[in-house]
Amino acid sequence: MKKQKGKFRMMVILLLIATFAAGMLAAFLGMYAFNSRAALVMGRWMQDRIYLEEDAATFAVGEVMPAVVSIRVVDDSAKGKKNISGGTGFIFDQTGLVVTNKHLIQRDKSKAAYEVVFSNSDEYQAVLVDQDPFEDVAILKIVTDEFKNDFPVVKLGNSEELMLGQKVFAIGNTLVTYDHSVVSGIVSALNRNVSAYYYDFGGPTENLAGLIQIDASINSGNSGGPLFNLNGEVVGMVTALEDAAFGIGFAIPIDDLKQALIEVRKNGEIERAAMGVRFVMLSKNEAADLDEGLEYGALLVGDTIGIKDAVSKKSNVYKAGLREGDVILEINNGVIDLNYPLNKAIKNYQSGEEVLVKFWRAGKIREVKVVLNSSKDFEQK
Repeated sequence: MKKQKGKFRMMVILLLIATFAAGMLAAFLGMYAFNSRAALVMGRWMQDRIYLEEDAATFAVGEVMPAVVSIRVVDDSAKGKKNISGGTGFIFDQTGLVVTNKHLIQRDKSKAAYEVVFSNSDEYQAVLVDQDPFEDVAILKIVTDEFKNDFPVVKLGNSEELMLGQKVFAIGNTLVTYDHSVVSGIVSALNRNVSAYYYDFGGPTENLAGLIQIDASINSGNSGGPLFNLNGEVVGMVTALEDAAFGIGFAIPIDDLKQALIEVRKNGEIERAAMGVRFVMLSKNEAADLDEGLEYGALLVGDTIGIKDAVSKKSNVYKAGLREGDVILEINNGVIDLNYPLNKAIKNYQSGEEVLVKFWRAGKIREVKVVLNSSKDFEQK
């Protein structure tokens, strides 16, 4: 009897173990099936997302490409043409107005001629319309035998809406050889300030403020080309790169260009309020090197080869007594620092408007009232 009870107890235990094992196996198989389905769904979702982004990128490039031109600057004063430089531009008005970088076309204008080439290989001559006194911006106009007002144009976006990590693209004349090349990257930083060095002029020639930093693989031939988003909206213009490191490029925000584009459309020229000074924005440490009490400011300084004066003798600022070595600290009580550089501050005023300038000189703080010039006052006649 005891043996039968023992056998029965053993059978119950074995049955319980088998039941438990079967349950575990079923649960495992069910979980495996669930995970497999989840992995399949996730894989399909990721693949769909990749396809959607690729479609968006293809769409964006297709929207912008027709309005992008390669720019050749040539010297046609001698027998045969000699290429001086090259870059990129994009059309913002159907009549053939092209925006590009000022540093591309700052050559001997008596000898320079401009040619633009579309992605479909159509070629046109172009003439210089005007240059922005503050931004690295120039406007060209395509010349045709007959009046033409149906050139493709880009769609302008809003650079204020840019976010760090956002996908962006650029189209440019890579290495001044491979025209209409597309590169992509992300927005690495916003509101960067740099001094751009252009080799043709022997030193820093532009103080560029509020730039978009990108990691796209750009080079000098991309200068003047559009920076645009997945919607095919131009959010900036490529203007400089960091030679010391790969993958650091800069673009002027499109919002900083819009006023110049409006003025050219309306008046055929760009006119801004101007002080007639050349300056370098100081960091906190650089300011302290001049005076322990200084933390910011715009140092007035000429170029390294003695061609451009720190303060133009034509300017009202010169008449008011400002000279090289002075540091402008405030305009109408607005602090001039890396976040609000001098050129950005002056853009808020009109020519002929009087402003209060606070500046440092040799350890003393001074103030003077100045009537702002027009940018046209400093153009070479």
